[in-house]
Amino acid sequence: MGSSRIRPEYSIVTTVAGNGTSGFDDGVGSTARFNQPSAMVVDDEGNLYVSDHENHSIRKVTPFGEVSTFAGTGQPGSQDGDRLNASFNHPYGLALDPNGNLYVGDVSNHSIRKISADGRVTTLAGGRRGFSDRKGELAMFDHPHGVALDSKSNVYVADSYNNRIRKVAPDGTTTTVAGNGNDGFIDGGAEEAEFFVPIGIAIDDRGNIYVGDEGNSSIRKISANGKVKTLAGNGKFSFSDGVGTNASFNAPGAIAIDRAGNLYVADYLNNCIRRVSALGEVRKIAGKLDKGFADGAASEALFYYPFGIAVDETGVVYVGDHFNHRIRKID
Repeated sequence: MGSSRIRPEYSIVTTVAGNGTSGFDDGVGSTARFNQPSAMVVDDEGNLYVSDHENHSIRKVTPFGEVSTFAGTGQPGSQDGDRLNASFNHPYGLALDPNGNLYVGDVSNHSIRKISADGRVTTLAGGRRGFSDRKGELAMFDHPHGVALDSKSNVYVADSYNNRIRKVAPDGTTTTVAGNGNDGFIDGGAEEAEFFVPIGIAIDDRGNIYVGDEGNSSIRKISANGKVKTLAGNGKFSFSDGVGTNASFNAPGAIAIDRAGNLYVADYLNNCIRRVSALGEVRKIAGKLDKGFADGAASEALFYYPFGIAVDETGVVYVGDHFNHRIRKID
């Protein structure tokens, strides 16, 4: 696999779409409006799918900055059906399979939704707040945020308020992968490990799961054998680059992984984007730590609570800049 390298001295941050004011308008570039864009995923053709959190919809952004509404009505609800008549309630996590099916962590509906390639929205699992490892609508989640897919189309879920990582099989059967439900910061086996409001989730090609553990301000790793360890971060809500527990974050949420196994982290309250190598080396690649808005050189760019992130096959990083109501790009 090739390595995707971002060199801060050459990186530029630009705005792909959105004009900084909240709204719900399709259009091109700055004529489009979002309302707190969050998690995102990019397809093989460079199209972005964005959870437009407060518009309760999924938006699509082409490589040319053309924004359209992909699914949702703009109003909160839990209706299945045709994608433009279906409704969501604060959607967040997105994952795309090779067949063009899109999976959604529907936070306030406490469910995992599926938008099939033919445009039909169904509820794969959940729909009631609580905790239950069962099948389909009998399964229960509590504010599920991030979702990620493995090679067998199993959906892994950051079940945030249950402090667990869950797995939803293609038939909707739900099981717990790691976490005992307590809000703590403990590494170890799947049943003894503890998380505190996990938000982001990503999977590498070896089946290792990475978690943006927001409440513990750390990045956790669940190996294929179920063992949980802290890859980076020390639980302190601050900022420092470094390796492993010598690094610190401030409420890291969304994470994305590139072909070389590097993680990209939306370090939410630090208003910056971090990169974590497979060995746990952390460094800032964009943002000045102050909230605001500025495009330009990555080291001088300003974000305002970045809450979504994606990386394409070439290593270009996209950011859902939550309170700037914009989609940004680090190129």
